[in-house]
Amino acid sequence: MSEHIPEIFSASELNAQDMSNKEPVAPKDVSTSSPTSNAENTKQQSANSAEPSSEGGSDNKADWQNGFSATEVEVLGSLVKRREELDTREKDISLKENVLKVTEKRIQQKIDALQNLITQAQSILDKYNEKRNQEILTLVKIYENMKPKDAARIFDELEMPILVEVSSQMKEAKLAAILGLMSSDRAKDLTIELANRRKIDLSNFN
Repeated sequence: MSEHIPEIFSASELNAQDMSNKEPVAPKDVSTSSPTSNAENTKQQSANSAEPSSEGGSDNKADWQNGFSATEVEVLGSLVKRREELDTREKDISLKENVLKVTEKRIQQKIDALQNLITQAQSILDKYNEKRNQEILTLVKIYENMKPKDAARIFDELEMPILVEVSSQMKEAKLAAILGLMSSDRAKDLTIELANRRKIDLSNFN
């Protein structure tokens, strides 16, 4: 035989009992500040404390001005301005000196290069003159060994610059024999050229 357990409590009574056993939940305090708002408040307070007082700055400026008279302030301002002008002028002078040094260096390099060219040209000219002198000496020997009559005939036809070069280096006896057989006009012109050349040569020793 099945036993029937009587329902002592109804369902509504059990639910009511469970609700009474739970602890009441406290409502949230909406007035409590969040961490973010607290940080912002702290930052704002720090900024406010860091800002200098405008009144304090005015007081410091006034104290500084009270230490000097208007004339002294004007003199100090003039000195500062003069100092700036001198600094600017010094920089300008230094820049010009550097430019001048560079220019002088370039000019000296060009002078050295020109001097080298002159030296090379003089060397070439000396070699040319030496070679020409050798050629003239060769002609001198040839004409001195020729018969005076044959040499005189050639001398009448030679260009005067070459004739003067050859005649000036010949022995006097050999030249005199040739001059006596040359045409009178040609012999006269040659004599004048040789005399002028001798004057020029003598002037180099004075």
